[in-house]
Amino acid sequence: MGDGPDPPHAGRRATRRGILAAGAATAAAALGGCAWFQAGSPRRTAAPVKAAASPHILRIRPGFIQETTIPLMKQTWQPWLDQNPGVEIDLMSGLGRQQATATSMLAGQGPDVFADWVVPLFTSQHLLLDLTNYVKQSNVNLANYPQKDLALFQQGGGLWGLPSYLHLTAPAVNLSVLDGLGLTYPESGWTWQEWGQLWQSSALRSTSPARSRVGYNWSWDGYDYYGSNPQAHYLKGFGGEYVDPTDGTKCYLSAPGSVACLEWIYGLNTEKVTAVSGGDFTTGSLVTSNFATNVVAQLVGPWSKLKWQLYDEPIYPQAATAYAASDFFAISALAPRPDIAWSFFEYVAVGAQWQRQMMHLIGMGPNQIALWPEWVAALKAEAPPLADKDLDVFVRQVQGNQPYFGLVFAYQDAAAGNAINAQTLPAQQGRTSVATATAQAVTQVDGIEAAGAAEVGSALQAQKAFPTQGGAIAVAPIGF
Repeated sequence: MGDGPDPPHAGRRATRRGILAAGAATAAAALGGCAWFQAGSPRRTAAPVKAAASPHILRIRPGFIQETTIPLMKQTWQPWLDQNPGVEIDLMSGLGRQQATATSMLAGQGPDVFADWVVPLFTSQHLLLDLTNYVKQSNVNLANYPQKDLALFQQGGGLWGLPSYLHLTAPAVNLSVLDGLGLTYPESGWTWQEWGQLWQSSALRSTSPARSRVGYNWSWDGYDYYGSNPQAHYLKGFGGEYVDPTDGTKCYLSAPGSVACLEWIYGLNTEKVTAVSGGDFTTGSLVTSNFATNVVAQLVGPWSKLKWQLYDEPIYPQAATAYAASDFFAISALAPRPDIAWSFFEYVAVGAQWQRQMMHLIGMGPNQIALWPEWVAALKAEAPPLADKDLDVFVRQVQGNQPYFGLVFAYQDAAAGNAINAQTLPAQQGRTSVATATAQAVTQVDGIEAAGAAEVGSALQAQKAFPTQGGAIAVAPIGF
């Protein structure tokens, strides 16, 4: 998984890259005339760190969402700095991503607190501080976070991070197209079969692109970044998964639920009812798209003249589920002052003040369940075109514990994703069966993971343990 240009649609798998960056700068500019930033009175979320003779430098790598508005970001941290006069922040905005971050951490030059989106990259190298005891000592109520989303950071008996924010999607329908075709509007509680029938009835299949109409543009970016497979929450709805829920080194694509989901999705795509990408929601050539919570600035523009509405996700055979990003805050296991790092982490990931500031500053979806009604109220107040839209779809998602990113492989995550995309391509194109393609994917991915485990194990055996302020880090493998 690498950095690169984002795919051309909003509800993409690339949200593990902190997709909020795609619209944050535009949102701040387009909505800046409104009262998006509401600076409340500072509320302390952790005990102040005692001032030292010389200030402690806390190294922060804030991630994509914050780097788009760095000057304003620094303002949101000021209340914490005012309470901790013995600390200065070194904003490591120029640092590389993923493996580059891990490499800098191993070299003793990485951040103390940082944002990322792929947990196993760091846990497999034992670079994250286990937050379990800090959470207990600070009486953090983990029930405040959507549990399916939180589970991504709970591995091997530890807690390696908390969601930095929630980025969600929901189906939006161009009602003008349905009016023109005399089709019934969707309703809450519609099943996946009913949605599929709507897409079939509204799609226009033609050899001429000018006469084509797509029923639904799936959030297809594959298990990994540049693929063309559906996001994991669709598989979850059918009882499937990309990764074995009991073993992060095994692929689960040959399980009955995974096969059933892919047969449904691939079938619609082969019939040109849905598409990997294509269609324009604003012109009606795309009937159903994904409303992504990061694209407010875009929607108060082109979408403002449309007749459209938001709807709940379809009711799937096995589980109610919806997409969520994997972005998280974590603390480096190599941080020289974990107490200071935890104090800052608690301010941005546990307390509500910073989350509220970001909600009003760039429309960021808060990481805690109780704040989502406030998010809805803020968007409706500041963006009039959204006033009659059912933004409570997202409140229902978080309150119903539906947001789900999907499990990730324990070791060679990017390589495993690439293998899945390559092996399933013939089935996507109708050239082989889903059962055959998924069996081949399982064989290849399991081999990749076994090699990855051996490589990491060999490196850890050679290094024995990474030195930290609190002692050596255990070298037991991190598993699911």
